Amino acid sequence: MVLARWAPFAEAQDDFNSLVRRAFGDFGSSIARTAGAWAPAIDAFVEGEALHVRAELPGIDPDADVDIEVDNGVLTIAGERKHEAKHEGNGWFRSEMSYGRFERRIGLPDGVDAEHVRATYDKGILEVTVPMPAKKTTKVKVGVGTQKELKD
Repeated sequence: MVLARWAPFAEAQDDFNSLVRRAFGDFGSSIARTAGAWAPAIDAFVEGEALHVRAELPGIDPDADVDIEVDNGVLTIAGERKHEAKHEGNGWFRSEMSYGRFERRIGLPDGVDAEHVRATYDKGILEVTVPMPAKKTTKVKVGVGTQKELKD
């Protein structure tokens, strides 16, 4: 007897991801999980002056198994979780953990300085910190004139 994980909504999730990608283009790819048989769950939020992206990556060596890049306004977290051992006994086998290549892409705001992006890894959580670009504000004094001045 083979045990298989029951995933009644897997097809519906695939349809939803496809719909999001078609409706929102590049923005949709930052929402939908991309490439590979699995993708780590992420949280993305702005706190203070930085965007924080946290990815669940337990059991991964971040130095050897994860690549983090910023290119053309997109943060990419890619890597691989390697399957190490099988646990067999008494005629049964069960494996529910996901293994293989993964890739997550998150669109970044215009003006992000890729040189200042930093990442840390602690207790299975990878956190990438992206400093938000400085807001450009220009204060302009607008003078009040007459209708005649506006026509000239």
